[in-house]
Amino acid sequence: MTLDQILIFATIAQTGSLGAAAKKLNRTQPTLSVALKKLEGELGLLLFSRKEYRVSLTPAGLGLLKKAEILLNQAEEFANLGKYLASGYETEVQVTFDPLIPMQPILLVLKSFEQRYCHTQFTLVSQYLSGGGDKLAREEVDLAFIIWPVNHQAFDHLKVSELTMQFVVGKQFPLKNPNRIFSLAEMKDQAQIVIRDSSIEPKPEQFNTIKGGRQWFVTDAQTKKEIIIAGMGWGSLPTHFIQNELTCGDLIKIEVEGLPTGEPIGVFLSKKRGRPLGLVAQEIWNQFEKATL
Repeated sequence: MTLDQILIFATIAQTGSLGAAAKKLNRTQPTLSVALKKLEGELGLLLFSRKEYRVSLTPAGLGLLKKAEILLNQAEEFANLGKYLASGYETEVQVTFDPLIPMQPILLVLKSFEQRYCHTQFTLVSQYLSGGGDKLAREEVDLAFIIWPVNHQAFDHLKVSELTMQFVVGKQFPLKNPNRIFSLAEMKDQAQIVIRDSSIEPKPEQFNTIKGGRQWFVTDAQTKKEIIIAGMGWGSLPTHFIQNELTCGDLIKIEVEGLPTGEPIGVFLSKKRGRPLGLVAQEIWNQFEKATL
């Protein structure tokens, strides 16, 4: 049994006659008739009734037609995918991103690529702080959207946007006066809620934390926000991520001596220097590069 025999069977069923099927497939009627009889012989059943001028499906033929159409569609998809991959397009593009980053502008660009390159699977992996750079260095991902670019010797970077971080506390937190600057000594004994670095070798101390201070570690920004809202600690969060809570008063901005807050922080698209990108990943890079010019 061959795919060509199944194609002939389905075409005869769809057109209603050997003549119409022969015309559609650009074959002779005898050729189609021989192929059909061979298929019926291999299956051990009749697919068409020959009693009328127009061929009609037998119950067995009707039952097999849907399966035949599915097989032919899958074969077409298989052939299209083969041509796609032969052109050099990747089967998968892996991108890591820091969840603290404003994602909507980035996703708008990635969405257009997902629609354009439908045979390429896009995998987005969330990694906090230096975790994205680690994955990029180990070539586990193709591209990384990161904050505070690291390892300038190993990576190429494009600045694609900015974010700001704010120190905040909940309404029930004991130190919540937005009109004064709290000293490091005052804040040292209060639990600072810190997102744990996703890196396999995290730095011993993170940016904007109090050395030797009391700290609670969490693995994601949402948990950090909920703990702070509950009045159980303080910490910094992206302004875009807490705008609603700031507006309704669930979170209150504070300032801490010696710890910068509210300043623009760059968001970068990074790739490993010297490692060639696939066609789709390179197109993504080119698109963001054009936007930054």
